[in-house]
Amino acid sequence: MRNSVNRDKAEWAIVGYQLDLLVEYIFHDDTRVLRFREVEDLINKLKFENVRGPERGRLNKEVRNTLETNFSAIEGLTTDLFRKRIDRIIWELVDNVSYHVVEKSVKGILEEIVE
Repeated sequence: MRNSVNRDKAEWAIVGYQLDLLVEYIFHDDTRVLRFREVEDLINKLKFENVRGPERGRLNKEVRNTLETNFSAIEGLTTDLFRKRIDRIIWELVDNVSYHVVEKSVKGILEEIVE
């Protein structure tokens, strides 16, 4: 069993944020549990797996800079959050602010890759 729960610190942090949100959603508005799928979809888009080379690096940097500009003033965020993995960043942000606010902040970047 121990081998099945070996996770790095980032994965455990993500699990913690997911559990926080799950508890909040269950006890306050059970329809918001569906938001988990939306968060995962956003994270998958922000990994830019369909983009290769220097363009992918540029997009990753642009997303991190945008998120840091928009959300670094929030109290209680992990130190150096915006240098961590994108899934860790997004889960911690949606634990502190509305998912739609986070999604809206990166919408322009996501539309850029569709064009």
